[in-house]
Amino acid sequence: MPETLLRTKLFVPPLRPNLVPRPRLISRLNQGLQPGHKLTLVSAPAGFGKTTLLSHWVNQSRTPSCWYSLDEKDNDFGRFMSYIVASLQSIDIEVDDRILTLLQSQQTSKIEALLIPIINCVSEHDGLFAMILDDYYLIQEKEIHDALTFLLDHLPPNMHLVIATRADPPLPLSSMRARGHLMEIRSENLRFSLAESNLFLKQELAYELPQTLIQNLVDKTDGWISALQMATLSLQFNDNPGEFIQKFSGSHQYVFDYLTEEVLSHQSEAIRLFLLRTSILGRLSGALCDAITGMEAGQQTLERLQESNTFIVPLDEERNWFRYHRLFADMLFQRLQQLEPGGIKALHQRASSWFEAQGLWPEAIEHALMGEAFDRAAEFIERGAERTLLQGEIRTFLKWVDQLPSAIVRKRPLLYLHYLHALILSGTPIVNVLKHGEGVVEHIGIQALTSSYQGDYEGSLKYTKQALHELPEDSFFLKSAIVSASAAVLLMAGDVKQAIQGFQSAIEYARAGNNLLTEVIGTTRIAQLLALAGDISKAQAMCQRACELATDSRGQYLPLASFPLFCQAYLSRELHNLEEAEDTVYQAIELSDKHGGFWAIDCYITYAFILQDQQKDDEARKAMETARNLARETSANPFDDLYSAAYEAQLCVAQGQLTAANQWAKHRNLFLEAGEVSAPVKPQFFHFHELESVTLARLYIAERKPDKALKVLKTLEDDMARLSRVSSLIENYVLQTLANDQMNDRQLALNNLQKALRLAGPEGAVRVFHNERPAIDPLLNELALHDAESALARMLISSESFAAWKASPKKLEFGESLNEREMEILRMLESDLPIPEIAANMTIAVSTLRTHIRNIYQKLDTHSRFETVSKARELNLL
Repeated sequence: MPETLLRTKLFVPPLRPNLVPRPRLISRLNQGLQPGHKLTLVSAPAGFGKTTLLSHWVNQSRTPSCWYSLDEKDNDFGRFMSYIVASLQSIDIEVDDRILTLLQSQQTSKIEALLIPIINCVSEHDGLFAMILDDYYLIQEKEIHDALTFLLDHLPPNMHLVIATRADPPLPLSSMRARGHLMEIRSENLRFSLAESNLFLKQELAYELPQTLIQNLVDKTDGWISALQMATLSLQFNDNPGEFIQKFSGSHQYVFDYLTEEVLSHQSEAIRLFLLRTSILGRLSGALCDAITGMEAGQQTLERLQESNTFIVPLDEERNWFRYHRLFADMLFQRLQQLEPGGIKALHQRASSWFEAQGLWPEAIEHALMGEAFDRAAEFIERGAERTLLQGEIRTFLKWVDQLPSAIVRKRPLLYLHYLHALILSGTPIVNVLKHGEGVVEHIGIQALTSSYQGDYEGSLKYTKQALHELPEDSFFLKSAIVSASAAVLLMAGDVKQAIQGFQSAIEYARAGNNLLTEVIGTTRIAQLLALAGDISKAQAMCQRACELATDSRGQYLPLASFPLFCQAYLSRELHNLEEAEDTVYQAIELSDKHGGFWAIDCYITYAFILQDQQKDDEARKAMETARNLARETSANPFDDLYSAAYEAQLCVAQGQLTAANQWAKHRNLFLEAGEVSAPVKPQFFHFHELESVTLARLYIAERKPDKALKVLKTLEDDMARLSRVSSLIENYVLQTLANDQMNDRQLALNNLQKALRLAGPEGAVRVFHNERPAIDPLLNELALHDAESALARMLISSESFAAWKASPKKLEFGESLNEREMEILRMLESDLPIPEIAANMTIAVSTLRTHIRNIYQKLDTHSRFETVSKARELNLL
């Protein structure tokens, strides 16, 4: 269990003496454990005895239970999941070490990545058990609610969830109720009956009340046990119980006022001071109370308060830790604000010092902030920044920093650097949130990150280099973020080789710092760059590596896998394997829609063109519209809108919507009087300049303005070659071929087409040729007939697959080369099971399965699942 977790949050609260038996409620809780029920919801306002009832049930039940007491600080998905795991471990449920590793990574904000392996571990545990989440109303974080929904949807039959809350949580309660999966205990169930109230008052009072007065008190309190407890404390000191009960009110404000006047005033001066000054604490121990109050005998005082039922709850059997009843604590703190408003900051500062001495940094930070000891808080936050972020508690870290004055943060550049990184990890555009930036830009790490994300090419390179030199040697976490951001700038600049080197460096730092997020992103980026350089096979290998990194021990994709899956779909499209491309990009979209990711726009753009390649025009436009809307919704990247708009214009050209494409070009100011081409984005960002220029050239060709198209394309050609952008160069030559053909320069058209074929041939990047058919078919036919080197042209004309063409002239005899694993997969392909289910049944990663399927396609010379199964049947393989 990590040292930052409070063990007392996992302890079942001890039972108070003279507990009133509640057999009807215990029976109802036991019924909830019967097969079919997944959740028992104990929902009622404060003070209705929810925790006491559940504690009583756990202590007398034969069913093992684990307990988790929540507080406001648990509104962080990483922290919440850490306590869930620790709770399971408290009853000897073995948790896979990989889960613990994920809790130390940036993936803690991804629901399925953690819950799937946890659910699998729980399902392997012998015997039924219950998990109790107490005070769940304090949780406001949607991601945690989503996690519980996922857990309930996939709850193992040996696990039962119990939630105690003041308000119904945003869970699918209606559907669970309709299916019989929900057991409910509500305020009407928890209200003390007349008999239970009678027994309670007999146990608490030294004298017996008349039955009529008990009935009156039950009516006034509506069976609210906390109000009964408050009333009982005052009745112990009241000589006229009839008059007291007559005046007693059930309004919360009246109860608070009454507690102040009738309960607190009956304590000694020393106890009153003790109660008031310790009311700032969420949890109390004897030593902590001594440090806060400056008194002695804090432990004895806490024990006396418990013995006298003064609204204090022990948190462990040893009675080392306690907490006040929340209503009582609220009243005490309100009274403290009235009587000692000037001393509250000092109390928090003392608490911070005590927690610091115990090494309990989160509490030390919280109290330093509440005590406005901002320098102290900033020091603690900075000291624990890397640990907090690696544990995935990004929201907690941001909340802390946002409470600090800007002047304090300006004095701590390293803290500000961590702050920027946390903003990036949370998906917040740092360009618009540099509220603390004045006065700290001299720190080289901050300059490196801000330069990269603001698109400052020269500044990014300069400050990244200096940051790597000046940051501490073991700052792998920050270095991986800085280098990855800088590599993204190199990618935008268009230099393939430099960008690959940048992402390789980022990966090395990520591995050293256990930063899975940066490693997967960097590996996928390298795959994209290799494809751009024309090396499809190496790109596929890198993409496969990224998918394996983003796959859990059960062979299930982590949410982060949507990025390499998108890349796999892109590569499949380049090889014109459209069925595989569509299947893969759909998986990527499902993951990105559910969990997010800056690559969601790329997913939908790629999906749109895959659909367009299959003549699904309407669906393609809808996918591109989604990409455009996503780009408009985000401001994290200044190029998203340019990027999506250019691709949307390309789709318009492909579908013959030239008016819309012309409107785009005019809006981007791409048309000049002399027919020259402007530089629509900063010159150093060749990646975007190329995209817009190629789109413009396609528009000119569609409008049969080949001279203008050639002018655009020729200005790009040398830079594409210089920057190793082979894939772009292939497209450039194909488009020049179309323009040459429109100008009736057949020989130049053949020359350019031959250049494109020779560049594409070794790797089979045939997508661009297929897209321009049938316009280039006469030229392909001529090359196929008269050019001995144009084997790729013959393959395209014959519609032969690239895999089969590459295998010639030594074609395999069908079926001979299928190994045992491939035969097993072939038999599974004959079924109606989708690819992910086949992978799950075979306990292999989906990415691994796809590699096997590609090998089968190549060996059988097929292009789709249906064709493969048909061919296998013809060959008696099935």
